[in-house]
Amino acid sequence: MASGLIESQILEYLLEISKTIPDLTLLTIEPCSGKRKAWSKWEKALQKKRIRWNPVYLPSKTGLIRKYLLFASHVYWAQKKEFHTIITARSFMPALASKIVLFILWRKNTKLIFDTRGFWCQERFENEKKPLSRLFYQILKPLESWLYHACDHTIFLTRKAKHEVIKRQNVPSKSISVVPTLVNCQRFHPRRYLGRRKIKNICFSGNILGWYETKKIFHLCCEGISQNRPFRYFFFAKDKIQQKIILQKTKHLPARVVKVCRLPFHRVAKKLAEMDLGVVLIRPSFGKIASFPTKAGEFLASGIPILASRGVGDLDRMVIKNHCGIVFDNQEIGSRKNFDSIENLLARKGVRECCRKTALKNLNLSVGIQKILSIYKKT
Repeated sequence: MASGLIESQILEYLLEISKTIPDLTLLTIEPCSGKRKAWSKWEKALQKKRIRWNPVYLPSKTGLIRKYLLFASHVYWAQKKEFHTIITARSFMPALASKIVLFILWRKNTKLIFDTRGFWCQERFENEKKPLSRLFYQILKPLESWLYHACDHTIFLTRKAKHEVIKRQNVPSKSISVVPTLVNCQRFHPRRYLGRRKIKNICFSGNILGWYETKKIFHLCCEGISQNRPFRYFFFAKDKIQQKIILQKTKHLPARVVKVCRLPFHRVAKKLAEMDLGVVLIRPSFGKIASFPTKAGEFLASGIPILASRGVGDLDRMVIKNHCGIVFDNQEIGSRKNFDSIENLLARKGVRECCRKTALKNLNLSVGIQKILSIYKKT
């Protein structure tokens, strides 16, 4: 619940689901530093919708294995105390823990839905630098493959991931569904256009580390400034650490052109409505074909076209098919031709409406909830 995704994804998803399924239990892993101020607000919102929240608090500096052993014991006692007909496990480790618990308790009638959120083991293997950690994730990969067969249903974020698993793992197509990262289109919406601005706002929102092309993101800013392009660059930092990194990397750039701030979630939608282009530059790899960035849906719902990397999930296909942005190969980022393409895109009539329609059709929370409810019924 301490994650930044709680309000943008999990909380709104649960509240919508509870309108149809009134009896829900939420199990989460939380730091042991005590409840944060926002937690009481979320707890009240969950209780109002009759959603029971059972957090497990971890000691400080808990390792990955110990963390999920504690979580598995939490799942065990919750399932032993009260019979649940369906368990939805968000990501690989909760799914593995839930499957083991169901096996120990011999709960054959309880259905397990594996909401993958991506190729968890593969992504961490690709992003990890320590040899022992890479080996650990490599060892876990066969278990991830086993879960595709062992769970009653699997949800992926992208069609590419579904086709890959069907081809490589020989998993039946009917046991796999695709539900991309959803966005509440009632929260995010385009601004009312009051006139043409000469200076356009380019936005880097949320995380820019890890799988993101951090160097090329800053290179894009530097090249735009050196070419005297009519852009301002806004960084909405994910947390204090990233805010500090961004400020350090941009300290030599003009303050009138580069703006860095950290926003609470309830202010992000209003600020995004002032932007003209959203940047989603991710390092393409085999692990990222199963990813769909949260910020992409928020940009499109806000009527903002996207500058995206080629080869990351279904995002490039969606952008090209719906004419709501530009897809570049990462080695091309920052060239004069690229900036000309960006200026042409932002000058194109109706591009904001096109982005909004794409979000409403493909990524809207209400549409995705209906897909998820249909999965529950079939399972």
